[in-house]
Amino acid sequence: RLQRAAEEEKHKAQKMSFIAIGMAFLACLGLLGAGWLYDESEKEKEKAEQERNRALRSDSLAQVKAQEALRSDSLAQEKAKAAQRSDSLAQIDKRAAQQALTQAQQQQRNKLLADAQVFRKDNRHADAIRAYEAVLQLNPGPTERRKTTAEIAQTRADQLQADFERNRDAGMALKEANQCKAAIPYLQAALKAKPQDPATEKALSDCTSKTRQQ
Repeated sequence: RLQRAAEEEKHKAQKMSFIAIGMAFLACLGLLGAGWLYDESEKEKEKAEQERNRALRSDSLAQVKAQEALRSDSLAQEKAKAAQRSDSLAQIDKRAAQQALTQAQQQQRNKLLADAQVFRKDNRHADAIRAYEAVLQLNPGPTERRKTTAEIAQTRADQLQADFERNRDAGMALKEANQCKAAIPYLQAALKAKPQDPATEKALSDCTSKTRQQ
């Protein structure tokens, strides 16, 4: 009996040893699993940290680009303002130049009109007409243009009248001096300036007849 009891105790002890070894093995497996899980967790944490850092860098880069865009926009606005200022200055300069040109043209027109009046008084009708025509080339206003055009027409009429009187008087004087041959060209020029003048036509007719008889 004692031997059997001893063997039973021995068997129980072996069984407990096996159980202890199994439990120890399971504990080791648990430790290994826990270590693996810890490593995986650390890897995930590291990966998450890397992703976070990349996100921060991307966000920083985006902020830098946004700031650059703002600076570019500000620079573009400054350039636009500078261009507007330049355009305004150019318009001011253009208006000033136009005003200066207008004033200079007005002064030239005034001088030409004054010269034309002097020429007309001196019976220099051709010079007066040239002065009036020069006025029309200097951009006069509508009223001044109409007035100048009327002055040209009147000056031409005065010129024709002066030409008529000068040639008529010369022709008549030569006729009275019995120089009909010399008088004819003057009388013809007088009739060209003023056609169908009765006295001049008669004088020319008389001179022509006398010349034929000679």
